[in-house]
Amino acid sequence: MYAYMISNVCNYHELINYMQKCQNIKPMEIDIIDEIYLQDDELNLFLNDFKKNQKWLFPYLNKMRVVNEGKWKCVLILSTDIPIVVYSNMCLYAQYVGILK
Repeated sequence: MYAYMISNVCNYHELINYMQKCQNIKPMEIDIIDEIYLQDDELNLFLNDFKKNQKWLFPYLNKMRVVNEGKWKCVLILSTDIPIVVYSNMCLYAQYVGILK
């Protein structure tokens, strides 16, 4: 599976703007370790600030730290119109967010 990943967007609006311009960017290969739906409160907090600590990420931290054959282990958030890929690399916030290619 491939995704366009980026670390320097702070919220959903910035991610959508990035998505519109990413045709010239090479996607990276990822593994989805879980597909999740966030509840309204958690989803709103996340979409407004990707760099804030997210309690819902805690169960996935150990699984995400393993990089296998150059593929990042990510979770896929299905609560929005456009599914969001999240990679945290042992942090409680989304170090990288992206969209599937």
